[in-house]
Amino acid sequence: MKEEELYYVSVTGADELRREILTSSRNVLEIMKNYERFKSANLTRLHETEKLKVKVREIYRLINKLKSSLPPIKVPKAKKAREQAVKRDDRGDAALDSLEAELHEIDRKLNSLG
Repeated sequence: MKEEELYYVSVTGADELRREILTSSRNVLEIMKNYERFKSANLTRLHETEKLKVKVREIYRLINKLKSSLPPIKVPKAKKAREQAVKRDDRGDAALDSLEAELHEIDRKLNSLG
């Protein structure tokens, strides 16, 4: 077996270099820890979302069951409500016209006095 040739290199500021490497390692570990927390939170969110979906489906199922068990009712059409609103507006227009007529009469009397 052939022996490898070893070379030694002198490193200046080895303590500072070692400190920077350890600081970098610590930062990498902090990032990894934060990523694991994020992954865990995301997994929890997914589980909770799935539980919520199941509950919503159950609520819709219960609503449909309730609707099927209740007797059908006749709901008045929106057209009838609109017709009633138009009739009210017509009455309001008539009242407005009579008020305007009275106002013109009062203006005419004021002009004749002044």
